[in-house]
Amino acid sequence: MPKIIGESLASHRELTRTRLFEALGSLMAEQSFESITMSQIAERAGVGRTAVYNHFADKEVLLLAYMRQVTEEFTAVLTQRLAAEPDPLMRLRLYIRSHLQMTSRYHVKAGMGLRRQMSGRGASHCMIMRGWWAKSSLGSLTRPWIVT
Repeated sequence: MPKIIGESLASHRELTRTRLFEALGSLMAEQSFESITMSQIAERAGVGRTAVYNHFADKEVLLLAYMRQVTEEFTAVLTQRLAAEPDPLMRLRLYIRSHLQMTSRYHVKAGMGLRRQMSGRGASHCMIMRGWWAKSSLGSLTRPWIVT
């Protein structure tokens, strides 16, 4: 029987997902996405290989979920920082600095087209992410910088 790592099944699932995301992020810092296996992710996360598949059908789905979480965190932090800064020029600087930090931390190698990395099923998830990004609050963040 698998070891429960949270106080409840819901917290166990959330902690497992967090471990999987952290494992994927650290592995991507060391090697290409193509070379990463689900076994490596499970080992790095300290969970069984079947636990990975209980959460994600394949590594492409895991990558998209990871990207979504990172993007949501980035959006929340950036929104909070921008709301606290009244000066439009400083807001622009905050945005640019945050974007550069985000891209340096979560850099995907040049030429890696996610659609090419995805299976047919994964590519549909990519389109879902594109729709989510368009609806995210980032679109509203650029409006305060427009000088009329």
